[in-house]
Amino acid sequence: MNKRTWVAALASTSLVATLGLVGVAIPVADATTPVQVPAGTLSFITGTTDKLVYDKGTAATDDDAVQAVGNASPTSCNLAPTSGDLLTWGASGGVPGLKADSVGVTSAQSTGTSCYRVNNRPAEALTLSLNRAAGGVYDTPFGQAYANAANLDIEMKGDGALVKAVTSKNGAITGTFYLALKDDDWYRKSTYTQVPAGTTICGSSKYDQPSSTSNRDNCYWSINGVSFDSITLSAVRGAFSLEGGSDWGCVGTADTHRTTFSLVVDADGELCVGGSADTSSDSVFDQSTVTRLPDAGATNEECGQAVVYTLDSDATGVTFRKPASAIDAQFLVQITRVYDTDLPNPVPALRINWLDTPDTGAQDIPWCPESVYSPGSGNGGLTDFDAAGIPEGSDGSSQQPGVQYTCLYDSDPTLVDGVLTQVDSFYLVGDPKYGAF
Repeated sequence: MNKRTWVAALASTSLVATLGLVGVAIPVADATTPVQVPAGTLSFITGTTDKLVYDKGTAATDDDAVQAVGNASPTSCNLAPTSGDLLTWGASGGVPGLKADSVGVTSAQSTGTSCYRVNNRPAEALTLSLNRAAGGVYDTPFGQAYANAANLDIEMKGDGALVKAVTSKNGAITGTFYLALKDDDWYRKSTYTQVPAGTTICGSSKYDQPSSTSNRDNCYWSINGVSFDSITLSAVRGAFSLEGGSDWGCVGTADTHRTTFSLVVDADGELCVGGSADTSSDSVFDQSTVTRLPDAGATNEECGQAVVYTLDSDATGVTFRKPASAIDAQFLVQITRVYDTDLPNPVPALRINWLDTPDTGAQDIPWCPESVYSPGSGNGGLTDFDAAGIPEGSDGSSQQPGVQYTCLYDSDPTLVDGVLTQVDSFYLVGDPKYGAF
């Protein structure tokens, strides 16, 4: 028999939506350290129309975000707009400049082609910063997306050109990288081969075998192994422009040489079947534990693909998040509350709020019907639950992907020496915020 002596209602302020992810490859093991989850790609595209495009990583294209890249006027070399939903262009030694599909710095000294190059003399630098505003395009249930890799289409100019890239996140420098052009002067002047350790060398020369290509001055520069939301590019020697693939010729080649930034978000960890995560130190419960069940309809209990998750707690409750693609993932949640003074009677019982816009409000958590919960099926309770038995019309959210459903299957109060320990357990398919309200 379910024990309900000390149970009443637990309400929640909001359910945080899942992040739309497609094809996330996760190692098959539990992990309790932060896991980077792909959150899409930001691309700088040049050609018929210059633009920035953020593909959020979903199969759909209607959720892509686009920011125009153009000039302040038909006769101006100044890039405009310098800021939008996706990116802010900044410069030192002048203002961001754009001409002939090339981005550089326009300064008072700029003449001719120099207005869309970043020059060593006078010293100039170009900065690209993700606009990670609260509620903006990079705001996700797992936090603000940031970059962990970049591929830059750099057109190098000048004898022994050398470019420096400095990455930063939240204002702190996270990495320094160099790119050097190997041109004919590389061989004639030995000083040009003196570059910092780890410098990426690109380009070709007539002294190379086989002979040099027709596009010797464009380098496709890969930067990885670093977290950043801003990157500053400067010329140590020579000059360069930032481009978006159009110099690489035909459409197919151009598409594979765009300037791109790989975006990720941080999840708390990942769960295999039977794996658990808890928020034992949160301010709402004495303990809140989430355990993963076999996926709905699974024929075995092996992990398969681990599911990434995040558990966030605040003064009102605990929010559980997972990728929207994991629509068949099932979980058990166990909440322990201890009262040693002012014993409530009844104890506030469980309610839940699934995120809808507008908010549809908190809902009662019902007891599990026999079609969902059949105790004693084996394996310590991991196979006691059947998503196929969820009553028709029980989807708690009209907007989230997959069925959002929960039901209470045990409520166990224990009173010993004036201390009440309340343990509530419920079955979960979805992404809830649960708390004692």
